[in-house]
Formats: sequence, C-alpha cells, structure tokens
Amino acid sequence: DGRAEARTAAADGPLDAAALADGRCVLTDRGRLLADAVVRRLT
Repeated sequence: DGRAEARTAAADGPLDAAALADGRCVLTDRGRLLADAVVRRLT
C-alpha cells in the first residue's frame, strides 16, 4: 500500500512528516538525493 510506504518513508527521513500529515508527499533534502528510490517505493 502506497500510504504505508509513505509513512515508512517519513519515519526513515526521505519524506517530510509534517507535510505527510497534511496529505502531501514532500521530499526532504535527503529524499531529493534518493528521489528515484522513494518514488519507486510509493508506486
């Protein structure tokens, strides 16, 4: 499930947890470096 993966990504650091709580997926600086891997996990 993409939402579960998003929560995991927020806990691991690639996604901004505050933005996720507002219903948005926003990459952190670390997430921007790992963007391809993060997007694959969410889709």
